[in-house]
Amino acid sequence: MQPNPASSCKHQRGAVTLLLALTLPVLLGLAALAIDLSHLHGVRNELQNDADAAALAGALVLYKTTGSHDDWEAAASQAQAAIALNHADGQAMVSGHVDTGYWDMGQVVQGLQALPTAPTQQDAPALQVRVSKSQGENHGPVQTFLTGIWHIFSRPVSATAVAGVASPGRVYSGGVFPFAISECLYQKYWDSSSSPAGPRKDAKGNALVLRVGSLYAYDACDSGEWTSLAAKASGVNVIAQLIRDGSPTTLSLDDEIWVQTGVKSACLKWFKIAVLPAIDRANLW
Repeated sequence: MQPNPASSCKHQRGAVTLLLALTLPVLLGLAALAIDLSHLHGVRNELQNDADAAALAGALVLYKTTGSHDDWEAAASQAQAAIALNHADGQAMVSGHVDTGYWDMGQVVQGLQALPTAPTQQDAPALQVRVSKSQGENHGPVQTFLTGIWHIFSRPVSATAVAGVASPGRVYSGGVFPFAISECLYQKYWDSSSSPAGPRKDAKGNALVLRVGSLYAYDACDSGEWTSLAAKASGVNVIAQLIRDGSPTTLSLDDEIWVQTGVKSACLKWFKIAVLPAIDRANLW
């Protein structure tokens, strides 16, 4: 006896319907999870930006007072004021937690060292800012959209930032521009005695402009020179690559570097490309 084709098709359609009914809740759940996780991640980024901005605002106060006395109270107040200027999840921030103290630049001592503490040479005056959307903080936890089907209606989200004032003893790869100046040139063009320190200006209030040249053409206090940093190499291509990519290795205080003589005017074009990407590059050549 031959099977009925029409009956077989009906059974197949019934199996597909059953399979769809079983997998649909799983698919909807995964879609809900993806949407809500993306939203939570976005709010987390907003909170991180808020914390970064507040910590930097407070550190600026410390920067202006470092060397005389650290005005911890004013720095914390400035950080709190900066928190209120920002938003997260479409709502204005109301509060945050600001701690002041010292930060070990080598991280031998982990975390912020709360006041009062006796700083070492490795310690920098710093602020730590923590902002969150949680129960009782900044309008409560972040509300979810679809994961309520799993009885997850909200989630707390937080972010922390630390900012301090220090003169680093080392600069990691990518962080050094290949241009060297003498100490007398530094003193001539940079006013380190003002608060905050900044470039010296001419009679019209414009910042002084550094020359690029060689010692045989200019006095040591009148121009700087290109440097291949730790690499014993020369040529425009070497300097151009360092302008584009920065130092390939970590550089520390007292490390020897190699100075390149000459203007190497082509390097100025690479400087414009690296620092001013909005300039039409076709016009630079």
